[in-house]
Amino acid sequence: MSEVLIGFLAATITFTTPILIVALGELIDERAGVFNIGVEGIMLSGAMVGVLGTGWFGNPWLGLVLAMLVGVLIAFIHGYLTISLKSDQIISGLMITILATGVTTFVDVSYEFPSITGFATLDLPLVDAIPILGGVLDQIYPTDVLAFLLVPVVWYLFKTNLGLRIISVGDNPAAADSMGISVARTRYFGVLAGGALAALGGAVLSVASVGFFGAGLTSGRGYIAIAVVVFAAWRPHYALTGALLFGAFDAARTRTGTIHDIFEALPVPSEISGILIELTHPQLMNVYPYLVTILVLVIVYAWKSDTETTPPLAIMKPYFRESE
Repeated sequence: MSEVLIGFLAATITFTTPILIVALGELIDERAGVFNIGVEGIMLSGAMVGVLGTGWFGNPWLGLVLAMLVGVLIAFIHGYLTISLKSDQIISGLMITILATGVTTFVDVSYEFPSITGFATLDLPLVDAIPILGGVLDQIYPTDVLAFLLVPVVWYLFKTNLGLRIISVGDNPAAADSMGISVARTRYFGVLAGGALAALGGAVLSVASVGFFGAGLTSGRGYIAIAVVVFAAWRPHYALTGALLFGAFDAARTRTGTIHDIFEALPVPSEISGILIELTHPQLMNVYPYLVTILVLVIVYAWKSDTETTPPLAIMKPYFRESE
């Protein structure tokens, strides 16, 4: 039973990692006042480029770096359209996702992706003897540690002068501008940081979590990351909780056989165990993360006060200086 628990916990961490990284990037983006629904497309592009870069260079870290560069490039397009040209942020983001979906599908059909050697799991001799924890850490990857370390990094970012500028621009760009803060430059930083992390999350998914790329690999995880940002009320430490929730559902989805064995062994009538097995049918399990997304958003807005769920006040609002 402990092996089952260890495997489930390790898988939960591995599936949490991509969503957490993307959510942290989108959180920075939105705190600067720019909403990027195109993170799904950037994540998908990062997943493809991560595999290609890993195959070309023979090094998964270089694959992740190349993916982040592509993410920055795509995010710059979104930033130019929405910050410089004042275009609608939703339309720009949807355009990015639609374009990325088409391009990655075309490449997947037309190009044979190289087989890659991803990351080796952690080897920590000092913790091997610790029950449960040692077994879990033996099955996760360096990228998982990187994702969890990003949480305090992003939290600390918003305590720095740069982070306070990001918050001020996202809430009241006119006041920030009057204080000498460049609204455009700060928003570009948020957009580019969000794009880099969205692509990194996609590359981690393809290179570390699954080890290959296929069309539609992200399966809406970028949208789930956006939901995590709302669930977290735009706070990095709460984003970790939300990402872990969805990671657990993803991990359960890949272990339906084990779950069914557990249900069959339960000391309950066969009718009840049969119902539980039907409710955890693999096809239904694919739907649960998205149902949970809806339920979480309903619960968040029903239970939290308006001040706790208020997004950055200037989000999705282009800023026009009086002199323009």
